[in-house]
Order: sequence, then structure tokens, then C-alpha cells
Amino acid sequence: GGYPYATSSVVGYVVGSLATEIVGSFRLLGDVSGLPALVFLVPSMLSAVTVMAWSRNELGEVWGAPPGDDDDGGGSGAAGE
Repeated sequence: GGYPYATSSVVGYVVGSLATEIVGSFRLLGDVSGLPALVFLVPSMLSAVTVMAWSRNELGEVWGAPPGDDDDGGGSGAAGE
């Protein structure tokens, strides 16, 4: 029950926020002023939601696969196959 995707996106947000603070505080990327938080927030939130969808076998539903398409993205991705 509950809201698994909302929960996973909040966890991803927290992880991204922590990464932003750590990188900014310790100057791990050099002396960068105004480090954009979205560099860390977007990938961490998308990763958290993707992992949740994969664990629930719902990748196609989350990422907009056409109805009836049973491929969960595990193929080679080459056109014409």
C-alpha cells in the first residue's frame, strides 16, 4: 500500500540534496560558485523512481510504453528488431 513512487521520489530528493551539500561544502568540483542543485536532484529522483518501477516490474507503465507492449526495455534497442 501507500505511495511507493512518491516515497521513492522524496528519498531521491533527499539523496540529491545531500549530494549537493556535500559537493558544495567540500568543493569536490573545484571552486564552483552557484552549483546548480538540479545537476544532482534530477538524476537522483529519476533514478529512485526508475529503481522503484523496475522492482515492481512496472517500467513500461512508468516510462510510457504503448499499451500491449510487454518489452520492459531489456532489449538491445536497435531499430528493426
